Amino acid sequence: MVGTGVHPQYHPPKNFNLGEQDHGYLYLPLDFATREIRILALDMTNGDISCSLEHVSLIEPGSYIALSYYWGGSSKEMKICIGLSMVPVTYNLYSALHAIWRTRHKIVKSVSQPIRVWVDAVCINQNDHQERSQQVCWMGQIYDKAEQVIAWVGPSKGMKMPSNSTKPLQDLLNWGEGVQ
Repeated sequence: MVGTGVHPQYHPPKNFNLGEQDHGYLYLPLDFATREIRILALDMTNGDISCSLEHVSLIEPGSYIALSYYWGGSSKEMKICIGLSMVPVTYNLYSALHAIWRTRHKIVKSVSQPIRVWVDAVCINQNDHQERSQQVCWMGQIYDKAEQVIAWVGPSKGMKMPSNSTKPLQDLLNWGEGVQ
């Protein structure tokens, strides 16, 4: 089952926790019986990150990247567009999404294909404690089902590896170069 994860006309039930951290966009409830998760469909418009949220079953989620990243660090807040809402994210998440977009030709078979990313801060409604608990229980499977898993610690800031190190590590450091 694939569908949008947010809906501007959706009216949450009374027990739905719409807190300040939801930033004006609404999460549609997940169907735990079908092991539903949200996937961020990543696009770029004029250098700005633009996304939509899809609901997919963890049983057959299709191809996606699972992104693990450092939540802390810089207090600098950036914004990404999800649907029609501008959503604040950490600078580190913003830089990771930019790096994934810049290197999409290495990730997807066709650059016209959407880049589908699971990232906990956005794909899990952090204000819904029941959902958050369920999704945390499924994290091992979420990472296991991903076509790729990316661990992001931040942009490289021009850091270079010694010549005797391995190429994959240098490639990992190069992912972050050029992120504004």
